[in-house]
Amino acid sequence: MSEEKKWFLQRMAEEAVEALKKNGFDAAYLPNRSALLPKLENLIPAGASVGFGGSRTLVECGVFNWLREADEQERVKLFDRDEVGISAGEKTQRMKASLIADYFFSGINGIGLDGSLVFIDGYGNRVAPILFGPGNVILVSGANKVTASLEAAMKRAKEVAAPLNAFRLNRETPCAKTGHCQNCRSAQRICNYTVTLEKDPYQGRIKIFLIGEELGL
Repeated sequence: MSEEKKWFLQRMAEEAVEALKKNGFDAAYLPNRSALLPKLENLIPAGASVGFGGSRTLVECGVFNWLREADEQERVKLFDRDEVGISAGEKTQRMKASLIADYFFSGINGIGLDGSLVFIDGYGNRVAPILFGPGNVILVSGANKVTASLEAAMKRAKEVAAPLNAFRLNRETPCAKTGHCQNCRSAQRICNYTVTLEKDPYQGRIKIFLIGEELGL
């Protein structure tokens, strides 16, 4: 990454963090992804139950591998919806269990410099626990998700994140073919739920780590 790009992402992230704090979110800036796991080590208590939503950012930061290792060592109880070999029914049960987990992890689709957050979800299993249920929500994002406003964050989520994720998931949707949102009626549409967070009424429940790198989609 060039020094100019690094500087720009850092400035956007730092400005967004201050705006998020003003809206009641427990937000923190991290210079790079390697700084994340040490923070989580000190944050998640032994014996906690943990759920997560799909996220390329969490994959790139090594969070899923870290959680699975902690589960194997019985330091946490992980509701691993992506475990290889489980049935569709078991996957659904684990997603439902995540609704009342002690901790829930997710990425973010768009962040406004007004301190707003935007999420797009196909089935609701990711946005539901973010809104209510788990006592602690941990959101991780790269600074490339930062935009000028709530409206810009919404546009990014719809016109950038959704097509990229539809393509990644091999969905039969128009955007996975053209790269453009067409507000389709496809049965495989991934943007059935669009949720915005403008303030956190339970101050401290939602913790956001904003990393000064390009991460996720």
